[in-house]
Amino acid sequence: MTYGNKRANQQLSEFATKQIREMLKSRCYKESVAIKTVDPAYTSQIGKLKYKKQLGMSGHESAAW
Repeated sequence: MTYGNKRANQQLSEFATKQIREMLKSRCYKESVAIKTVDPAYTSQIGKLKYKKQLGMSGHESAAW
């Protein structure tokens, strides 16, 4: 939604993100899989420094690690 009220667009985005996060937590609990939440700040830089060369990954993949 590129047009319209910025606040409404933000609320819709946050709602979808929250639903996905809750669904993932629920599924991990049912399957007995641990989930670890991470603050996304600087993940790209940290991944690039720690894992990119060592594991031969792209910048995006290393950020996910």
